[in-house]
Amino acid sequence: MPAAALAYGGRLRVAGVQKKKAAPPLGSGKPKLTRQGQNAYHTALCIATCSNGKPCSHMACGIVPGTDGKNANAASAVPYCAQHMRNGDSGAVKAIPHPTNKHIGRILIATRDLPKGYRFAYWGTRGRWTPKGENAEFAMEFKPNCGVIDPTPHGGSLMQCAGHPGPDEARNLAWGDESFGTRYDDVVGRELRLCQPVPKGHQVVLNYGADWMKTRPGIPYSNIGTAKYPAPPAARLVRAAGRAALGQVNGTDNASKKQGSGKGKEN
Repeated sequence: MPAAALAYGGRLRVAGVQKKKAAPPLGSGKPKLTRQGQNAYHTALCIATCSNGKPCSHMACGIVPGTDGKNANAASAVPYCAQHMRNGDSGAVKAIPHPTNKHIGRILIATRDLPKGYRFAYWGTRGRWTPKGENAEFAMEFKPNCGVIDPTPHGGSLMQCAGHPGPDEARNLAWGDESFGTRYDDVVGRELRLCQPVPKGHQVVLNYGADWMKTRPGIPYSNIGTAKYPAPPAARLVRAAGRAALGQVNGTDNASKKQGSGKGKEN
């Protein structure tokens, strides 16, 4: 099963880009960390982290938001250093084949506890949108009228391996507001952010759209989580579990009250 595919039904899924205030000038001031422990975009440092959670100390290869398209390196426009473009943000996630279902393909696993708001880049080669192209199902719109992002030629673009949630599961990864690069760059990207914390060993999951499975009748629609690599449960299951736990607590309390209200006989 192809991962992080965002094209379906012969149409490209468009993710909106919101305008944000310009960041400080490229490389200005003291390196600043986000609350998640990553380098801020305006520092021009790589946004990946090491296995110990510390931010990468290398310069990013490409441009950052708020710099009017000025590239640090014209060969790329992605906020990762050369090493993390080759290997991906391996201090945070790893891609492995699904252990039980070959139809799912590769999945993305957190290599340490990751906080809500942790940022990734969905990046690749900028190209034209061709609905019947070989890699069309992986295509993600870059910017309006600026082509699409094709991650397939780049093994280090790990976000293409994020699994699609099954019928009893939910996403924990969502599209952010930032885009990386211009309409003239060869390699460009889009921001992804965790919308909930992801414990070590759990899957990073991205929803491809409601029509994802409908246009792929040959692929069984099933949950992707396993005992070893769990995926987030659907909201309805979380609510049901909460109600069941509350009912159990209330039942225990009622039983205790009944026992306490009885009067013992005196000899």
